[in-house]
Amino acid sequence: SAPQSGIISGPLLALAHACVPIMATSLQDFDVGGYVGRSRPRLLGPSCMLGEGDVVRARRRDSGEALAMRRVEVEADPRKAAVILDDLTRASSLKPHSVWLRQYKECSFVHEYVDTFNCRHARCMVVEELADSSLEQEVIQRAAQNTPFSSIFSIWASLLHGLQAFHAQSCLHRSICPRNVFLSGGSVKLGMPGPLGMPAADGYYYKGECYAYSADIFALGLVFLEMAVLHQTLDLLAGGAEAVILELRNLKGGFEVFRTWLYDRCEMFGLAVPEDTIVEVLAAMLDPLPSARPTTDDLLDWPCFAPFVDATLVLPITERPCVILSHRPNAEHSKVPR
Repeated sequence: SAPQSGIISGPLLALAHACVPIMATSLQDFDVGGYVGRSRPRLLGPSCMLGEGDVVRARRRDSGEALAMRRVEVEADPRKAAVILDDLTRASSLKPHSVWLRQYKECSFVHEYVDTFNCRHARCMVVEELADSSLEQEVIQRAAQNTPFSSIFSIWASLLHGLQAFHAQSCLHRSICPRNVFLSGGSVKLGMPGPLGMPAADGYYYKGECYAYSADIFALGLVFLEMAVLHQTLDLLAGGAEAVILELRNLKGGFEVFRTWLYDRCEMFGLAVPEDTIVEVLAAMLDPLPSARPTTDDLLDWPCFAPFVDATLVLPITERPCVILSHRPNAEHSKVPR
């Protein structure tokens, strides 16, 4: 999770993008403001539970730069907390992409404190770019106003390029969900990948598992589905998001089967039915057979994305990922062609 709202514009927005952060090592380097959003508690490995995290506005005292600070409760042991911080900021070692929400590992730190009962605690303070709003908020607002996305394929192409940049560097994202997609300065941003030491994003990955690129494609397909019908996945079935994932996995696959399922859902909730081109994209990404799902490169080669794609970043078919190998749970992703 990361900031879900918090409008910043004009000179401050330009400053937030242009400034290069100076090393910050403690909470004393920031003026902490109000809440921007709350993350959800999750199990971090077999022996560590993340407490209720939150995201706050934070302004650097030395530069005045406006940022977001994600505060995650972890074990009080400083060494374990440092390991968790490294996991939360693992994407900092990758070559950045313009679609990624910027994360500042050099400004992130572990904050130790003692409560009123003299019990020691620790928080991982992850500093990130401050976005205008999350996609989750945007979908809810557009649904209330009945305002569909006007350039949905352009937005989708940007997110596919962002995910492609992770996969190209042998990085599974593990945290694709509307809470981790943002709007900033009129552009869409993909939040940082989820840590390896905890389950993948709830409600978007089957059983919280992400062992292959196809799992990220499926999760992004669910995000695209919410954008297409302006309805949250967790509300499509009485059993919530997990029930939707299970039902999609039990479909036979193929465009016609998926379209029938989607039409039934739309009719039940009084939702507008997306055009067939959109349904084709969704059907492919949400195919119940992982190896049948297209890669990001495959999707960016589709005609519907052609006007919005940087062709120089799309690999030729003969150089694309070995799909079957990439879906083997025991495969070393660093050795799998993307």
